[in-house]
Amino acid sequence: MKLTTRFIVAAKPDMTKDTYLRDGDGLELRILRKTGKKVWQLRYTFEGKRKVIGLGDYATCSLKDARLKAMDAKKLLSTGMDPAALSKTPDSASKPTAHRNGAQQTELPTAIAQVDDAQNTHHRLIDLVSAYVRMKKNSGKSVYAYDVERSVRRYLLEDAQEIANKPANQCTPEDIASIIRPIHARGKTRAADKLRYYLSAAFKAAMQAPYHPGLPQEMIGFSVTSNPVLALPSVPVNTRERFLTQAELGQYGATVLSNPGITYGCLALALLAGGQRPLQVSRITDADYDEKEGILLLRDPKGKRRTARAHYLPIGPVTRDYIAKLHGCIQHPVWFSLDGQQLMSATTLSHQCTRIQKKHAMQPFQLRDIRRTVETEMARIGISKDLRAHLLSHGLGGVQDRNYDRYDRIVEKREALELWEKHLMALVDLHRQSEDTMTAV
Repeated sequence: MKLTTRFIVAAKPDMTKDTYLRDGDGLELRILRKTGKKVWQLRYTFEGKRKVIGLGDYATCSLKDARLKAMDAKKLLSTGMDPAALSKTPDSASKPTAHRNGAQQTELPTAIAQVDDAQNTHHRLIDLVSAYVRMKKNSGKSVYAYDVERSVRRYLLEDAQEIANKPANQCTPEDIASIIRPIHARGKTRAADKLRYYLSAAFKAAMQAPYHPGLPQEMIGFSVTSNPVLALPSVPVNTRERFLTQAELGQYGATVLSNPGITYGCLALALLAGGQRPLQVSRITDADYDEKEGILLLRDPKGKRRTARAHYLPIGPVTRDYIAKLHGCIQHPVWFSLDGQQLMSATTLSHQCTRIQKKHAMQPFQLRDIRRTVETEMARIGISKDLRAHLLSHGLGGVQDRNYDRYDRIVEKREALELWEKHLMALVDLHRQSEDTMTAV
């Protein structure tokens, strides 16, 4: 079973022996019996010998960071290099190494840059994508960059290592198709199309880099003259039609509003605030909420904008009361973080949504279906299409909205969100009444 931050924080040392919490694929957290210190390490086999390398203390290396470091180590192994060998220095050679079950332990270098420098004459496909990810992170698109990293680790590094290590300027459309085709064959059409888009964007950036002063220097050296991904058509993705009935929406609303915990809290606030994207809600900090004015600030990074759009929500009284109640269990400036540093992932929110469906035997739906449902209900209660677009922060990429329209619509938004709150709570109350009736019977 994969580790979670909550499980790690709650784990206590065994006074008789060191404890090992395993995350899978060789990654484990070692809890020292004497001090209770928690350290990451990775077990692997190189040239027939079992080895262990340290990845850092949990105090400075989160679960997410440890997994990324483990992926970096496996990247080295895939090229026939031993991660442990790179960390040996004259100072470290004199230090004793720890042993358990005959395994040799050394420290993994903090970055993969040493190997990339040794192989930068190849400028591999994986190096190109890594440079593209860094470019996006530096431009403020950290959420998008994380999505690219996750997709590439899963479908390129793990499933297509040979192509990942191929020089980027030698990749062919056939290579790209051989990466995308198996994903599509497994029925993951959306994942296949996302990876196709990410790879195409990386190649496009490398092609433009020599002539574009705004692109980073490291994108220039790949000598890419064509984009092999363009030969592949976009993967058709079925447009979803699923939306919740009013009874289902009332049941979902009652569930997320009545259960404790920051994951339920994030889903509830996203619903109350007008069907916002839960992942954007999960990034809210103390600085994003003006309690006096009752205005919540979300940052919408979607689209091709360089900086995230400021999305102001003048919330209604029900949402303000819920936030006041929520603050009783919030322990950090980042509202929906267990430790104040590690942000909630889209997977965590999606899994919670799935658990709600299973617990209440509801017909399957996804979090994006909630947004579709909210907009449908807003239309039902008379909120205009233009105002719905501004409330849900979508469809605002046109020339008029992007360059000319600067009216914030605070008054109109507040009236609409108050109307939405009343409608939603009426559905929630109706569901609760029906449950009370069934209980009484």
